[in-house]
Amino acid sequence: MVCERVAEFCDEMVPIIKNTGINVAISCHGNSIRGFRKYFEGLSEEETTMLETPLGKDYAAYVIK
Repeated sequence: MVCERVAEFCDEMVPIIKNTGINVAISCHGNSIRGFRKYFEGLSEEETTMLETPLGKDYAAYVIK
């Protein structure tokens, strides 16, 4: 369910980011970051459930063109 909510958020934000060229920073906890990684990295459900993001290494950056 978290991944679905993250995808809905991204589906709304990505067009705005593309149209305006603004930079966006998102702060979230370890479980939510799975949803962002799934969305931007095109991961499957199985790959997403296997993700472990160690504390202190939970940073991801994506470029939206």
